[in-house]
Amino acid sequence: MTVDYEFQGRFFDGKTAQPQDVGIAVSDTGLTIRSNDGTVLAVWPADKIVLTERPRAGEPVFIGREGTTSRLIVKDAKFPSAINTIAPRAGRRTRIARRTLIRTGFWVSAAAGAAAIIFLVLIPLLSEQLAARTPESWKRSIGDAALNEVIDILPRLPSETGQVNYCLGPEGLQVLQNLAQRLMSNFQTKSEIRTHIISANLVNAFALPGGIVVLTDGLLKSAESPEEIAGVLAHEIGHVIYAHPTQVIFRTTAVSLLISALIGDFTGGVLIAGVAEWVLNSAYSRGAEREADEFAIDRLNAVGIDGKGLARFFERLLTEYKEDTENPVLRLISSHPPTKERMDFIRARTTASGKAMTVEEWKDLKLACLITGDKPKR
Repeated sequence: MTVDYEFQGRFFDGKTAQPQDVGIAVSDTGLTIRSNDGTVLAVWPADKIVLTERPRAGEPVFIGREGTTSRLIVKDAKFPSAINTIAPRAGRRTRIARRTLIRTGFWVSAAAGAAAIIFLVLIPLLSEQLAARTPESWKRSIGDAALNEVIDILPRLPSETGQVNYCLGPEGLQVLQNLAQRLMSNFQTKSEIRTHIISANLVNAFALPGGIVVLTDGLLKSAESPEEIAGVLAHEIGHVIYAHPTQVIFRTTAVSLLISALIGDFTGGVLIAGVAEWVLNSAYSRGAEREADEFAIDRLNAVGIDGKGLARFFERLLTEYKEDTENPVLRLISSHPPTKERMDFIRARTTASGKAMTVEEWKDLKLACLITGDKPKR
């Protein structure tokens, strides 16, 4: 066997929801997939390789092994040519499999119909109750995997000019976590708030299941005061407390859940991809935004931080971008629409006027992304 090409990619083994960074050796007989320490994770014969999506110029290539739910994502522009060389029928096998599925799918249709009613009707209707009863351990697993997927997807956005990583400046990370703990002081909840900063240019913040709250470096650079960051952080924590991310997963990724059920992928590979796409492209309902605003201002008042910073931040962004609210750098406005009603409500409800942090802490927070790398261990 001769090794013709070497590539890097992301590997979903079909057994766990967590993707792995891998090296891929392409030979005339197929693919050998290895972890970073050299351990062989899988060997895919050339005649079993399937293109799960038609390759598009400039976008990652998605391939799988026939008969399994494992998949590879490779961004290298030379990868499609390498696969075509060793497995020229990979795309044809996908089409054949689809035709076979259609011909033999009558008995599946009845089961799929019943499953569709459960996943597409009942699950969305019961999303609030399901979210309340979902174990915290499950939420943490989904949240961690979704965050990794978000970081993997972000470099495709027009706003990004390079790889996106976790920000690791220890002083800045500690400042943000301390602020979260201050906001949650004397408040009882099952969710442990875990804060992260990522080195993305887009101006955004988002919450994920499992108590995860993420701010981008673009957001930190756009903020002019600690109270603006405190307001955004408190708002995202509000989404966590009301389990909005988990509810949205049940409502908007019901199709992914259905696909996972039909293909036997209960590890969450399809689901995680759906969650990540939702984080970057969707918005909460007005009712959910109102609940998060109420929680944010009540907590800011309780710990003595000026809540008007949240209104000032949104209003300044609206002024700066004016009609350009679809700018790819600015996702916060599209996902958290700052209506006049919301801004008036925030100002009217605010009673505190204190500072969120010291000048030195503010400097440390702003510099958190001078060091980047893999996910910090806590």
